[in-house]
Amino acid sequence: MLLQYKCFKRKRLKLAFILVFWLTLAGFGYSADKNTGSKSKTYIFYTAVHSPTFEILEGRLKEAFRRIGLNAQVVKAVSAQRALILANEQGDGDANRVVNVKQFAPKNTSNLIRIPESIRTEGIYVYSKNINFKVNGWKSLEGYRNGARFGAKIFENNLPEKRTFAATNLQLLNMLETDRLDFIVDWEHLTRKAIKDHKFSTIKQLEPAINMVTSFPYIQKKHKAIVPKIARALSEMKKEGTFQRIEDDVLNGKVKTGHY
Repeated sequence: MLLQYKCFKRKRLKLAFILVFWLTLAGFGYSADKNTGSKSKTYIFYTAVHSPTFEILEGRLKEAFRRIGLNAQVVKAVSAQRALILANEQGDGDANRVVNVKQFAPKNTSNLIRIPESIRTEGIYVYSKNINFKVNGWKSLEGYRNGARFGAKIFENNLPEKRTFAATNLQLLNMLETDRLDFIVDWEHLTRKAIKDHKFSTIKQLEPAINMVTSFPYIQKKHKAIVPKIARALSEMKKEGTFQRIEDDVLNGKVKTGHY
């Protein structure tokens, strides 16, 4: 009986030792994951930007994550607001937001922190069919029939009357082509691609840009340990030319793009 008790006691001690050993390993694994990121995970970033800007953001983020041994994916949301909500609540981040987004959308950015290296700088331009002048800010458009897309606060807050909003860039270009609008205002990459693909030969881009916007990727704060690494990867990509090459490849048709 005494011998059985001693065997049972030894087994319990052995099991306890094994349990402590594995818990210790798990603790180290968790610590490593917090500091270096999870290599088995795909980090999901949401955005509502259209092609070809979508492919530029996707290429840059994937390459930055690849350089630090991680995987990233960019997912298209139905609207800019929806993209921010998804990024804040269930994804891992937002691919493309202005530097002060947390000031005007604090509720929908409570879980997000900015990666301090820009992902995109792009101009918003005025497009015209019949009128040509040097653009001098939003006030240049006062008194004209102006068009822009729904959902972008920068258009809703700055476009002067008389104004019309449409769902797509292509709808706006058709309205401009048929003289239902005097001007449309939209992002350069999206609009130039649509003009080229749909052969709007009479529509021209006015200079200079009405606004130049620099944006940053935002990531959930639970991943804050990898933020310096992502920022460093983006910085290195800029220095060596990879950052610009990704944009050039997309705009020159070397990368397949989607719809507007």
